Amino acid sequence: MKDLITRHLHYTGSQFAARVLRDWSDALPLFSKVMPRDYKRVLTAQRRAEAERTGSGIRGACRRPRVELRTLTTEIAERAELFSSEILGELGGLGG
Repeated sequence: MKDLITRHLHYTGSQFAARVLRDWSDALPLFSKVMPRDYKRVLTAQRRAEAERTGSGIRGACRRPRVELRTLTTEIAERAELFSSEILGELGGLGG
């Protein structure tokens, strides 16, 4: 997050970004983690699968096929990467 704000400051000269970076320890608790629902669902499914694989899970009858989970994980990761690229492209365009 700090790196993203630093780049924003670099490209835009934003005084607000400069202030946030200057008071980073006070500003950090004001940020919230935002996560796409699909990605959160994948992470939850991965944790469950790992717990079941290691024997600590109690939902053995509800297991998803591993291939399907990998496919879904890959798809979500690709979407997140594309989204990040688009956002960084827009940020880069702000400075020029």
